[in-house]
Amino acid sequence: MKLGTQSQIAIGTSDLEASALVYDKIGFKKLAHGTHPNPFIQYTDESTIILVNQDNMEYMGFNYFSKNMDPIVSELKQRGTQFLQQTNRPDGGFFQGIFSTPDGVLINLVNFDAKDMYQPEKNLRYLTEEEIVDSTFYPNKKNWNFW
Repeated sequence: MKLGTQSQIAIGTSDLEASALVYDKIGFKKLAHGTHPNPFIQYTDESTIILVNQDNMEYMGFNYFSKNMDPIVSELKQRGTQFLQQTNRPDGGFFQGIFSTPDGVLINLVNFDAKDMYQPEKNLRYLTEEEIVDSTFYPNKKNWNFW
C-alpha cells in the first residue's frame, strides 16, 4: 500500500546541535532549518530526505505526505491500524496522524500537497543495480572514515 506521494525519515533528538554535527560531517546537504513548531533541520544525501527535529522526544520514523490522505487513512483503519494521535482539518477531514509499528517505528501521515517539496536527485528507485552496488557512486564516500 502506498502511504503518500513524498516521504522523509523523521528523527527526534534532544540535542539538535549534536545531531547536526554528524550530518554535516558526513557531507549531507542542508535543505531547510527553522524553529517552528520546534527547532529542526532537513537534510539530504540525494537519495533520501531526513528531518531532524528537536521536540524533546527521541524517536525514529517516517513522514508521508499526500494532498488527499483521507482514502489512505480510511484503508489503514479498515485494516485495523490504531492511530496514537490524529488531528482533523476544520472541515472534518483528516489532517495529520501517527501510528506505530510493533518495533516502535512511528509512521506520520500528513495531508499536504508535496508537489513543491524537494526531490532527491539520486532516488534509489532510479538507480541501476551496478550503481547501488558500487559504493563510489555515493557522494559522501570521502567522509566514511568518520564511522
